[in-house]
Amino acid sequence: TAELVRRLGGEIIGYAFLAELDALNGRGKLGDAPIVSLVH
Repeated sequence: TAELVRRLGGEIIGYAFLAELDALNGRGKLGDAPIVSLVH
């Protein structure tokens, strides 16, 4: 998970997903990193 990457000193530079379910509001929970999804 992103939290684990941060704990280990890593930096999140973006997220990529095959499908995004807009009703779950995942973008609002992931922070400011760029997000790319192929299907909404």
